[in-house]
Amino acid sequence: MKRIAAACALVVCGTAGPASAQAVNTPRDSTHTPAKGTSPIGASVNAVPQPREKDASAPPSPRVWYGGEVLVVDAVSLSVLGLGFGLSLADGGRAARDTGAALVPIGGLGYALAPAAIHVLHGRPTAALKSVCLRSALPVFGLWIGREEGCQKPDGGKCGAGPMLGFAAGIALASLLDVSLLSYERPSAEKSQAAQFGISPFFSVDGTRGELRAYGTL
Repeated sequence: MKRIAAACALVVCGTAGPASAQAVNTPRDSTHTPAKGTSPIGASVNAVPQPREKDASAPPSPRVWYGGEVLVVDAVSLSVLGLGFGLSLADGGRAARDTGAALVPIGGLGYALAPAAIHVLHGRPTAALKSVCLRSALPVFGLWIGREEGCQKPDGGKCGAGPMLGFAAGIALASLLDVSLLSYERPSAEKSQAAQFGISPFFSVDGTRGELRAYGTL
């Protein structure tokens, strides 16, 4: 009896392994889980492509400098301003002084406002406002510094060339800052994705009706 029981136990153990393996390897009903690589009923076979994100490692596009235009209008405006001052201070008669008196405000307004107009034409109104502030404040500040440094005389004499030098230094500094820091184009926005078009099939839930749908991304 012991031998018969041992033989039965060996038979049971030998058949249990293949039976369990067969249970594991038995394919499931296709109605429960879709096969790998297929889409569920009612969904698109081909997924609509998602927009591609911009490559973070791509170098930024260089900004375009238009400071040469500002330098040209500064050269013209300062020439008119200098000519006006020269005619006003020279002994050339009343007509020359009147001409100089008319040229001084023209050159001053051109120096203060013409670069701001260039910034606006390039789509940079904030830079235009900063330019006007620089060109209005720095020459006045330079004039004040020159007056404080050059007019400290106990006898109350003339100040000399100190105020004019401070005024000229303020004009030069304002122009330099405007050209080197503000005269750049605004960075252009690049498209983050390319245009994509395609056709994707769709099926009804009961599987009796299908259709083709076109999609596109810009």
